[in-house]
Amino acid sequence: MTEPPFTPETLARRWLCTPRHVQKLCRSGELPCFHVGKLLRISAAAVEAYEAGECQSQPGSSSAIA
Repeated sequence: MTEPPFTPETLARRWLCTPRHVQKLCRSGELPCFHVGKLLRISAAAVEAYEAGECQSQPGSSSAIA
């Protein structure tokens, strides 16, 4: 079964940071994300990869916030 995606708010609670920090990570391409309409979401797999240090910063990444 697939885990539901995180919102910036739910991920911020997990990481004990602000939702704005999560949004900055997405905007910079460090944390892969996607949009559902205007809503930002982060997959559980992306969170696990980031926590394991497997995500790379990719300027101009298609997952970044426009």
